[in-house]
Amino acid sequence: MEWSDSHCHLDFPVFDQDRRAVLAACAARGVRTLVVPGVNATQWQSLFHWLANEEDDLGVRVWGAAGLHPYFMAQHQRCHLAQLDKFLAHYPVIAVGEIGLDGTVPDMAGQLAYFEAQLELAQYHRLPVVLHQHQAHNALLKALKRTPPVGGVVHAFSGSTQMAQEYVGLGLRLGVGGIMTYERAQRTRQALGAVPLSALLLETDSPDMPLAGYQGVRNSPVQIPNVFRALCRLRNEPDPVATAQQLMANLYATFPVLRRT
Repeated sequence: MEWSDSHCHLDFPVFDQDRRAVLAACAARGVRTLVVPGVNATQWQSLFHWLANEEDDLGVRVWGAAGLHPYFMAQHQRCHLAQLDKFLAHYPVIAVGEIGLDGTVPDMAGQLAYFEAQLELAQYHRLPVVLHQHQAHNALLKALKRTPPVGGVVHAFSGSTQMAQEYVGLGLRLGVGGIMTYERAQRTRQALGAVPLSALLLETDSPDMPLAGYQGVRNSPVQIPNVFRALCRLRNEPDPVATAQQLMANLYATFPVLRRT
């Protein structure tokens, strides 16, 4: 079987010492497509420099996105939106992201301004979005309805069945990772069991969001087979091969450029 990690931060410094070894381990386990989102203007440059110089000898394809993440509000400047516009036009970016809203970060009005501007850029460039949402579901949903995306994923989905259905109704998919593996996350587990399999993507959010039993350990895209098995158990999927094939089809439908390469 072949799998993908639709959201990992493999370019972060915590992987500097063994990044190639992680990629080799991914290849050995059948994790052959990785999507690495951008979080601020400085990181886009280093991310795509790495991607341009990464040797294509391990059998793992790594793709990049670019966006202004709400966690880094203190670093963002309005000129970065113009930089992002140019970046999307001249680099092989497969999505606008990681973008969104976070209720634990100050200046929600500022977050919303950056978010809506990036939704407009995604529309203009006909690119899907990689969304971050934490304690800001209603505000995020209103912004998405004002500026509907051409597709994308709600990364690290955590919420109710109603919330899940609202996102799916907008043509978005839900990122499924470590959160699902905790028994206490019953609301999220119920939601992921209720939506169609066609609405889901596997992810790790490496190096964060560890699976149950791996707390305190750096997360890695090598864990994707474990995420997959947990999802199959949660949903009582009877055919693992067909399930894996559907999840890969979901990835290609979310990020159409992958299908064309």
